[in-house]
Amino acid sequence: MTSNPLRARQWDIDRRSLSAQEAHDLDYGAGSGRKVWIFEPTRAAVVLGSTQRDDIVDREQAVARGLDVARRRSGGGAVALDSSVVWIDFVIERDDPLWDDDIGRSMQWLGQLWSRALSSLGIDAVMHEGPPVVSALARVICFCGVGHGEVIVGGRKAIGISQRRTRDGARFQSMLNTRPESQLTDVLRLDDREAARIAYADAVYVVERTPHSIIDALIEQLSAQ
Repeated sequence: MTSNPLRARQWDIDRRSLSAQEAHDLDYGAGSGRKVWIFEPTRAAVVLGSTQRDDIVDREQAVARGLDVARRRSGGGAVALDSSVVWIDFVIERDDPLWDDDIGRSMQWLGQLWSRALSSLGIDAVMHEGPPVVSALARVICFCGVGHGEVIVGGRKAIGISQRRTRDGARFQSMLNTRPESQLTDVLRLDDREAARIAYADAVYVVERTPHSIIDALIEQLSAQ
């Protein structure tokens, strides 16, 4: 038996160009093994977490900016997606060696994987191991807080991770920004938009590498012996 659960089984890697909602609605199915989905959104979008209210989004502003509004089945705050975002999901089954019944520990393997990938690109990345760092704004905007297993660079959040668990397995969703994002605070209904804009910009670490190079680094770490 291998001592490294990350490489105990093969990963099926698939690249898909879909709208944000089409990608979030994908059903990984039982008995399908490990999967890596690398998404390229066909349209820019704002994606809400599973428990967020629909009316947190100003629909007129979203339409004016050409943004779809989508919803994911995993928790957390809103994120913005476009072609500059690196969005990669990982699927495992309940009998996978990576599975952990503890929600906090269950995302650490992915945070460690992303930390190694960014480190290979010369970025001093660390996985957050403490309790979640949550504020009122973080409940609205994902990247304004830090959760279990997420990745930090210089005190800023570089990799956001969320998870949806079912009786069959889990889908881990991860994303990072390769350029500053400025539209999200303009389309959300916020008490103090200017303060939120400043806090959001301060909270996010922008990984200034090409999406292609980041994906290659992640896949290299995933398959490293």
